Amino acid sequence: MLILTPHLHLHNPEIQRAIDNSPLSIMASLEPEMSAMSKAAYGQAMASAIEVSHAGIAEKLAQNLIRYYRVPLSQATIDFLVETYDASRARLEFIAEHESPMPAGHGSARASLKIPAMPHYWERSLHNARRALGISGWCRFTNLKN
Repeated sequence: MLILTPHLHLHNPEIQRAIDNSPLSIMASLEPEMSAMSKAAYGQAMASAIEVSHAGIAEKLAQNLIRYYRVPLSQATIDFLVETYDASRARLEFIAEHESPMPAGHGSARASLKIPAMPHYWERSLHNARRALGISGWCRFTNLKN
């Protein structure tokens, strides 16, 4: 896979999303006993089935901008989403007209989440890791000094 990385650009998020959304991206049917020709043909079929469409993502982004960030969709924003992501102008205009922000108290449910206490054995592991890395100073959790 490392040999193909410069040619396939797998580090590119757009390529990763396209592969993940492809119906042929599941490689479970590849078997170690398959010939190189069979694997190459299977890979070629997967590559040709990849369809890059960000229209749905752009529409979801438009909804989230209005719902959670309370940012109205301007005509310039709609134009940008249509030109850049090939989103449907009619759908974006519908979203801009009919989508409403979530109530102000909606986010307060997340604020009440409690973070559980750190297990005691982590303190010693953190202290040992700091010592191994040569990081001196105060340990936030236990007041341990190196």
